[in-house]
Amino acid sequence: MAAQLLVPSGDPSKPSPLTPSVIARSGLMPLAFIVYGIITYGLLGIVFIVIQGRLTGTKWAKGLRFGAGFCLVWASYLLEPLPFNTGARASEMLSYPLADGSALLVLGVILGWALGANSASKPGSGLNADLLALLVIPALFLAARYYCYMVLHVYSSFGSRPGATLIWTAGVGLCLGVLYLWLRPGIEGQSTFARAAFFTLFVLGIDLLLFNSFMILAFANFSVLDILVRTVMDLVPVLAGVFILEAALQYRSRRHLSGQSI
Repeated sequence: MAAQLLVPSGDPSKPSPLTPSVIARSGLMPLAFIVYGIITYGLLGIVFIVIQGRLTGTKWAKGLRFGAGFCLVWASYLLEPLPFNTGARASEMLSYPLADGSALLVLGVILGWALGANSASKPGSGLNADLLALLVIPALFLAARYYCYMVLHVYSSFGSRPGATLIWTAGVGLCLGVLYLWLRPGIEGQSTFARAAFFTLFVLGIDLLLFNSFMILAFANFSVLDILVRTVMDLVPVLAGVFILEAALQYRSRRHLSGQSI
């Protein structure tokens, strides 16, 4: 968190289309950022406690996978090409992903060391299932985001930087697929839909809502409706993708069991 507070605010000579919030104008942003960080990391800690018992491997491996997964998601989201960061230097674009990514990696390692427990390793879902996850979730995420850009007109650089937006959207979808693969053993639920909802709404949803809420905390003219729309529309394709993948894995498991019983 200390590293995040040291991130430069950018070039003051370049005007920003976003108006600082009352908290920012009052000079309370460092305090608000600390409170925000405590809440965010505390809730991520709760997520880890709930799922770590079903994750496999040593407690260090569990914590590292957990931290690295959310590090990928946060870093990719922070690299989103938006109108207000058009023309930003590479150092400015990379500062927050590096700071937040490092913090989440450290958080994961600490959570694994302090709250994790060693568990026996289990066979993975297989290369084909892994590749399917890295295709289904990014494809559905890409479709949902482009619906947001073209129909709902969420705040984006789709019109001015379509190529960068396409690459970024596909990259975020890929990172979400990786997060699912790394944390899938920790998913709880008896039914396919329950497992998909658990991952999407609890594991990812809490994190994504907190991540997007920071824009409301920092900027006065960032639309709350826009935040809600992009959060919901980012979760819907993940929910659908995880449901498809869990259903496919259960179908394959049933076929394997029926083949053994013959």
